[in-house]
Amino acid sequence: IQLQTHGSEIRWRNIFIREISTSEANEFLRSQNSNGFVELNNGQDLSNWQGATDSYAIHQGNITCKPGKGGDLLTKESFGDTAIRIEFRLPAAGNNGIALRVPDGGHSAHDGMEIQVIDDVGYNARMTSAGKPELKDYQHHGSLYFCVGAKQGYLRPTGEWNFEEIVIQDQKLTVTLNGTCILDVQLDTLNRNEMDHVPGGLDRKDGYVGLAGHNDPVAFRSFKVKRIDK
Repeated sequence: IQLQTHGSEIRWRNIFIREISTSEANEFLRSQNSNGFVELNNGQDLSNWQGATDSYAIHQGNITCKPGKGGDLLTKESFGDTAIRIEFRLPAAGNNGIALRVPDGGHSAHDGMEIQVIDDVGYNARMTSAGKPELKDYQHHGSLYFCVGAKQGYLRPTGEWNFEEIVIQDQKLTVTLNGTCILDVQLDTLNRNEMDHVPGGLDRKDGYVGLAGHNDPVAFRSFKVKRIDK
């Protein structure tokens, strides 16, 4: 934080700064424009979900991917234009994802779309120690998998709760992490010739949403959805 001048005299007074905790920040973010959101984590069971229900469990009220398990845990209802709010906690090198516009029987990243949920720093360290390549641009947290990378550096340290909002409306997709927009893309302007794989969700207007687990115990204490009227 700094105060700047550009050649002329400027005076300031009564400048106050107070650092706030992660929990206070999340409470503030949670309260903003909250009308219309429906919580799908009931904190007790997975009765609101379909798909890979055997790969997830409710642990201390949080939807958590079982270690060594994975797959898509999807809503029972299909969604078109929608806003999704999640609160998640990553273990070191943890990897998961948010599934969008997945069709019946489809796979999130291939037949729908997947927004990455991953500990960038820890995962890269794991890959480096194993002699494997680090994450590609589109594999970093908040990125649209296979398609476009998100801004990096806005995840909280592993073990802390993050607050993220994903909004998909027609062909516009935004991801806002802990109050900062890290991805803002118009899907129909993406160059498909540059993609390793073209997700089927780019051509879909609706589908199931949910979690895309990848073996790690990533925890979600909140998963809220809101339909956006045209």
